[in-house]
Amino acid sequence: MRLDVVIPTYNRQASLSRSLASLERARMPSNLAVGITVVDNNSTDETRATVMSWKERLPQLTYVYEKRQGRSFALNAGIAATSGELVGFIDDDEEVDEFWFETVQQAFTNPDLAFIVGPYIPK
Repeated sequence: MRLDVVIPTYNRQASLSRSLASLERARMPSNLAVGITVVDNNSTDETRATVMSWKERLPQLTYVYEKRQGRSFALNAGIAATSGELVGFIDDDEEVDEFWFETVQQAFTNPDLAFIVGPYIPK
């Protein structure tokens, strides 16, 4: 099973780093392949450099640049860049918990399941 995680972002390099760090910390099931795609939605800050600095720690990380402003353009560019059976979305200011990947993998062992959502707990 392959999960592609799409993170659209615009000028939020600091919070994006926290999101990527949470994905790095999350436990990875051995039978789940994961790709991570950050979609830079025409940022003017150091978003690209931030993503490139994470490539060594997260080799499955891909950078996509989308010049058309807007969340829909960014999400569609991210989806177009994926190849997995599953596509997950997190925002650039979200952090996943350590069981996030395990929960996704376990939920989708049910072939009748089309999508899942989870609780968002503010810090």
